[in-house]
Amino acid sequence: GPLPLPFIGNLFTLSFYEPGYEAFRLWTQKYGRCFTFWMANRPAVVVTDFELIKETLVKNGAAYTGRMETPHVRSVRGGDYGITDTTGELWQQRRRFMLHVFREFGMGKNLMEERVLSEVADLLEKCKKVAGKKVDLRNYFNTSVGSVINSLLFGFRFDENNMGTFIRLKGILDRLMEVYARPAFILWMFFPILKYFPFFWNFNKDAKESSKALYNMIDEQIEAHKADIDFDSEKSTDYVEAFMKEQRRHENEPEFGGFS
Repeated sequence: GPLPLPFIGNLFTLSFYEPGYEAFRLWTQKYGRCFTFWMANRPAVVVTDFELIKETLVKNGAAYTGRMETPHVRSVRGGDYGITDTTGELWQQRRRFMLHVFREFGMGKNLMEERVLSEVADLLEKCKKVAGKKVDLRNYFNTSVGSVINSLLFGFRFDENNMGTFIRLKGILDRLMEVYARPAFILWMFFPILKYFPFFWNFNKDAKESSKALYNMIDEQIEAHKADIDFDSEKSTDYVEAFMKEQRRHENEPEFGGFS
Protein backbone atom coordinates (compact mmCIF):
# COMPACT_ATOMS: atom_id res chain seq x y z
CA GLY A 1 0.00 0.00 0.00
CA PRO A 2 0.93 3.68 0.04
CA LEU A 3 3.85 4.79 2.20
CA PRO A 4 2.56 6.39 5.43
CA LEU A 5 4.03 9.43 7.13
CA PRO A 6 4.84 9.39 10.86
CA PHE A 7 1.91 10.27 13.13
CA ILE A 8 -0.60 11.09 10.35
CA GLY A 9 -0.23 7.97 8.20
CA ASN A 10 -1.88 8.45 4.80
CA LEU A 11 -4.35 11.08 5.95
CA PHE A 12 -2.43 13.74 4.05
CA THR A 13 -3.44 12.04 0.77
CA LEU A 14 -7.09 11.81 1.82
CA SER A 15 -6.98 15.48 2.77
CA PHE A 16 -5.51 16.40 -0.63
CA TYR A 17 -8.33 14.53 -2.41
CA GLU A 18 -11.01 15.36 0.19
CA PRO A 19 -13.40 13.70 0.85
CA GLY A 20 -11.10 10.89 -0.36
CA TYR A 21 -12.86 8.96 -3.14
CA GLU A 22 -10.21 9.81 -5.73
CA ALA A 23 -7.41 8.72 -3.38
CA PHE A 24 -8.89 5.23 -3.08
CA ARG A 25 -9.39 5.00 -6.84
CA LEU A 26 -5.74 5.88 -7.45
CA TRP A 27 -4.53 3.47 -4.76
CA THR A 28 -6.61 0.69 -6.29
CA GLN A 29 -5.07 1.34 -9.70
CA LYS A 30 -1.57 1.28 -8.24
CA TYR A 31 -1.75 -1.42 -5.54
CA GLY A 32 -4.50 -3.72 -6.75
CA ARG A 33 -7.72 -5.02 -5.26
CA CYS A 34 -6.38 -5.37 -1.69
CA PHE A 35 -4.02 -2.94 0.03
CA THR A 36 -3.27 -1.31 3.39
CA PHE A 37 -3.40 2.38 4.18
CA TRP A 38 -2.85 4.06 7.53
CA MET A 39 -5.40 6.16 9.41
CA ALA A 40 -2.98 8.02 11.63
CA ASN A 41 -1.38 5.20 13.68
CA ARG A 42 -3.92 2.51 12.66
CA PRO A 43 -3.54 0.23 9.62
CA ALA A 44 -6.69 -0.34 7.57
CA VAL A 45 -7.02 -3.10 4.98
CA VAL A 46 -9.03 -2.06 1.91
CA VAL A 47 -10.71 -4.64 -0.33
CA THR A 48 -12.01 -3.21 -3.62
CA ASP A 49 -12.92 -6.32 -5.63
CA PHE A 50 -16.46 -7.73 -5.38
CA GLU A 51 -15.44 -11.39 -5.52
CA LEU A 52 -12.73 -10.84 -2.91
CA ILE A 53 -15.17 -8.95 -0.69
CA LYS A 54 -17.60 -11.88 -0.94
CA GLU A 55 -14.81 -14.37 -0.18
CA THR A 56 -13.62 -12.33 2.80
CA LEU A 57 -16.77 -10.98 4.44
CA VAL A 58 -19.36 -13.59 3.46
CA LYS A 59 -17.62 -16.95 3.25
CA ASN A 60 -15.17 -16.14 6.06
CA GLY A 61 -17.28 -13.52 7.81
CA ALA A 62 -16.84 -14.93 11.32
CA ALA A 63 -13.13 -14.09 11.21
CA TYR A 64 -13.88 -10.42 10.57
CA THR A 65 -16.62 -9.63 13.06
CA GLY A 66 -14.35 -7.69 15.42
CA ARG A 67 -14.80 -3.95 15.88
CA MET A 68 -12.18 -1.21 15.85
CA GLU A 69 -11.62 0.46 19.21
CA THR A 70 -10.89 4.19 19.32
CA PRO A 71 -10.29 6.59 22.23
CA HIS A 72 -12.76 8.95 20.53
CA VAL A 73 -15.73 6.66 21.23
CA ARG A 74 -15.00 6.53 24.95
CA SER A 75 -14.45 10.28 25.01
CA VAL A 76 -17.76 11.10 23.31
CA ARG A 77 -19.94 8.31 24.74
CA GLY A 78 -18.29 7.92 28.14
CA GLY A 79 -17.66 4.20 27.60
CA ASP A 80 -18.28 1.25 25.29
CA TYR A 81 -22.00 1.19 24.56
CA GLY A 82 -24.49 0.35 21.84
CA ILE A 83 -24.07 -2.01 18.91
CA THR A 84 -21.58 -0.30 16.64
CA ASP A 85 -19.28 1.07 19.34
CA THR A 86 -18.58 -2.10 21.32
CA THR A 87 -16.07 -4.86 20.69
CA GLY A 88 -15.07 -8.32 21.87
CA GLU A 89 -17.56 -10.55 23.70
CA LEU A 90 -19.92 -7.64 24.40
CA TRP A 91 -20.12 -6.89 20.67
CA GLN A 92 -20.72 -10.56 19.84
CA GLN A 93 -23.48 -10.73 22.44
CA ARG A 94 -25.21 -7.60 21.17
CA ARG A 95 -24.83 -8.71 17.55
CA ARG A 96 -26.41 -12.12 18.22
CA PHE A 97 -29.34 -10.51 20.00
CA MET A 98 -29.83 -7.90 17.27
CA LEU A 99 -29.88 -10.55 14.52
CA HIS A 100 -32.31 -12.66 16.55
CA VAL A 101 -34.69 -9.73 17.03
CA PHE A 102 -34.52 -8.57 13.42
CA ARG A 103 -35.19 -12.11 12.18
CA GLU A 104 -38.30 -12.14 14.35
CA PHE A 105 -39.28 -8.86 12.70
CA GLY A 106 -38.96 -10.49 9.29
CA MET A 107 -35.39 -9.87 8.15
CA GLY A 108 -34.79 -12.15 5.18
CA LYS A 109 -38.51 -13.00 5.00
CA ASN A 110 -41.60 -11.69 3.24
CA LEU A 111 -42.54 -9.61 6.29
CA MET A 112 -39.52 -7.35 5.83
CA GLU A 113 -40.26 -7.11 2.13
CA GLU A 114 -43.76 -5.95 3.00
CA ARG A 115 -42.36 -3.16 5.20
CA VAL A 116 -40.18 -1.93 2.35
CA LEU A 117 -42.90 -2.24 -0.29
CA SER A 118 -45.26 -0.26 1.94
CA GLU A 119 -42.77 2.61 1.99
CA VAL A 120 -42.23 2.28 -1.76
CA ALA A 121 -45.98 2.60 -2.32
CA ASP A 122 -46.06 5.71 -0.14
CA LEU A 123 -43.07 7.14 -2.02
CA LEU A 124 -44.74 6.58 -5.40
CA GLU A 125 -47.93 8.21 -4.15
CA LYS A 126 -45.97 11.31 -3.10
CA CYS A 127 -44.26 11.40 -6.50
CA LYS A 128 -47.64 11.30 -8.27
CA LYS A 129 -48.74 14.39 -6.36
CA VAL A 130 -45.77 16.41 -7.65
CA ALA A 131 -45.72 14.95 -11.17
CA GLY A 132 -44.60 17.53 -13.73
CA LYS A 133 -43.06 19.79 -11.07
CA LYS A 134 -39.42 20.39 -10.28
CA VAL A 135 -38.73 18.66 -6.97
CA ASP A 136 -35.77 17.28 -5.02
CA LEU A 137 -36.56 13.58 -4.69
CA ARG A 138 -33.76 13.05 -2.18
CA ASN A 139 -36.04 14.23 0.61
CA TYR A 140 -38.67 11.64 -0.33
CA PHE A 141 -36.12 8.83 -0.55
CA ASN A 142 -34.50 9.87 2.74
CA THR A 143 -37.87 9.83 4.48
CA SER A 144 -38.75 6.39 3.09
CA VAL A 145 -35.44 4.82 4.08
CA GLY A 146 -35.57 6.53 7.47
CA SER A 147 -39.08 5.20 8.05
CA VAL A 148 -38.03 1.59 7.47
CA ILE A 149 -35.11 1.94 9.88
CA ASN A 150 -37.07 3.89 12.48
CA SER A 151 -39.99 1.45 12.47
CA LEU A 152 -37.56 -1.37 13.27
CA LEU A 153 -35.81 0.57 16.03
CA PHE A 154 -38.61 2.59 17.61
CA GLY A 155 -41.85 1.24 16.16
CA PHE A 156 -43.09 4.18 14.08
CA ARG A 157 -42.59 5.57 10.59
CA PHE A 158 -42.25 9.20 9.55
CA ASP A 159 -45.29 11.00 8.13
CA GLU A 160 -46.75 14.50 8.10
CA ASN A 161 -47.57 14.22 11.82
CA ASN A 162 -43.95 13.76 12.96
CA MET A 163 -41.92 15.12 10.05
CA GLY A 164 -40.32 17.60 12.44
CA THR A 165 -38.69 14.69 14.27
CA PHE A 166 -37.27 13.35 11.00
CA ILE A 167 -35.94 16.76 9.92
CA ARG A 168 -34.30 17.21 13.31
CA LEU A 169 -32.75 13.73 13.18
CA LYS A 170 -31.57 14.16 9.59
CA GLY A 171 -29.94 17.48 10.46
CA ILE A 172 -28.00 15.90 13.33
CA LEU A 173 -26.84 12.95 11.22
CA ASP A 174 -25.81 15.22 8.33
CA ARG A 175 -23.73 17.30 10.72
CA LEU A 176 -22.07 14.19 12.18
CA MET A 177 -21.26 12.83 8.72
CA GLU A 178 -19.82 16.19 7.71
CA VAL A 179 -17.51 16.17 10.72
CA TYR A 180 -16.57 12.48 10.48
CA ALA A 181 -15.66 12.72 6.78
CA ARG A 182 -12.78 15.12 7.39
CA PRO A 183 -9.29 13.57 7.49
CA ALA A 184 -8.36 15.92 10.34
CA PHE A 185 -11.20 14.43 12.38
CA ILE A 186 -9.75 10.94 11.92
CA LEU A 187 -6.47 12.23 13.32
CA TRP A 188 -8.28 13.70 16.33
CA MET A 189 -10.27 10.46 16.70
CA PHE A 190 -7.10 8.46 17.39
CA PHE A 191 -5.31 11.15 19.39
CA PRO A 192 -7.88 12.82 21.70
CA ILE A 193 -5.12 14.91 23.26
CA LEU A 194 -5.32 17.03 20.09
CA LYS A 195 -8.54 18.55 21.43
CA TYR A 196 -6.32 20.90 23.43
CA PHE A 197 -4.86 22.36 20.22
CA PRO A 198 -6.83 25.32 18.76
CA PHE A 199 -7.09 23.80 15.25
CA PHE A 200 -8.98 20.80 16.64
CA TRP A 201 -11.27 22.64 19.05
CA ASN A 202 -14.18 22.68 16.60
CA PHE A 203 -13.87 18.94 15.89
CA ASN A 204 -14.11 18.16 19.58
CA LYS A 205 -16.99 20.60 20.10
CA ASP A 206 -18.98 19.58 17.00
CA ALA A 207 -18.56 15.85 17.56
CA LYS A 208 -19.64 16.00 21.19
CA GLU A 209 -22.54 18.40 20.66
CA SER A 210 -23.94 16.52 17.65
CA SER A 211 -23.50 13.15 19.35
CA LYS A 212 -25.20 14.44 22.50
CA ALA A 213 -28.12 15.74 20.43
CA LEU A 214 -28.47 12.32 18.78
CA TYR A 215 -28.33 10.46 22.10
CA ASN A 216 -30.91 12.85 23.55
CA MET A 217 -33.32 11.98 20.73
CA ILE A 218 -32.77 8.28 21.36
CA ASP A 219 -33.27 8.79 25.10
CA GLU A 220 -36.62 10.46 24.38
CA GLN A 221 -37.80 7.34 22.58
CA ILE A 222 -36.50 5.08 25.33
CA GLU A 223 -38.38 7.08 27.97
CA ALA A 224 -41.54 6.91 25.85
CA HIS A 225 -41.15 3.13 25.65
CA LYS A 226 -40.69 2.88 29.42
CA ALA A 227 -44.07 4.53 29.92
CA ASP A 228 -45.93 2.19 27.55
CA ILE A 229 -44.10 -1.14 27.56
CA ASP A 230 -45.94 -4.30 28.53
CA PHE A 231 -43.36 -6.61 30.07
CA ASP A 232 -45.90 -9.43 30.27
CA SER A 233 -46.20 -9.61 26.50
CA GLU A 234 -43.74 -11.95 24.78
CA LYS A 235 -44.09 -10.17 21.46
CA SER A 236 -42.16 -6.96 20.80
CA THR A 237 -42.98 -4.38 18.14
CA ASP A 238 -39.52 -2.81 17.81
CA TYR A 239 -35.88 -3.25 18.80
CA VAL A 240 -35.96 -0.93 21.81
CA GLU A 241 -38.90 -2.81 23.31
CA ALA A 242 -37.19 -6.16 22.71
CA PHE A 243 -33.98 -4.88 24.29
CA MET A 244 -35.77 -3.58 27.38
CA LYS A 245 -37.50 -6.93 27.87
CA GLU A 246 -34.16 -8.70 27.55
CA GLN A 247 -32.77 -6.33 30.18
CA ARG A 248 -35.60 -7.30 32.51
CA ARG A 249 -34.89 -11.02 31.99
CA HIS A 250 -31.25 -10.58 32.99
CA GLU A 251 -31.60 -7.91 35.69
CA ASN A 252 -30.50 -10.38 38.38
CA GLU A 253 -27.50 -11.59 36.39
CA PRO A 254 -24.76 -8.96 36.84
CA GLU A 255 -22.30 -11.16 34.97
CA PHE A 256 -24.53 -10.86 31.91
CA GLY A 257 -23.25 -7.37 31.24
CA GLY A 258 -24.46 -7.03 27.67
CA PHE A 259 -27.87 -5.77 28.77
CA SER A 260 -26.96 -3.59 31.72
